[in-house]
Amino acid sequence: VNDSLSLSYNMDESEKNTRAVVAVGATAGTKTITAMEQKSLQAAYTVGGATIGIADIEVTNADYTSGKDETQTIISLGISF
Repeated sequence: VNDSLSLSYNMDESEKNTRAVVAVGATAGTKTITAMEQKSLQAAYTVGGATIGIADIEVTNADYTSGKDETQTIISLGISF
């Protein structure tokens, strides 16, 4: 935004492929794909030697577990002198 304020947005998606063992009498195993998606929004403001930041993170299918959603908000303060 300017020299003191910065904003960022990030979206990541990854998939976990799991193969099951071929059952007795079957000709092929099964494959399960679970997609995990993470969205985050960050803001940071710097004044002098101090930076205050906030990040809001939302995860869908966290730990590649269907239906497991998580949210997290992180507030930070960094000081250099």
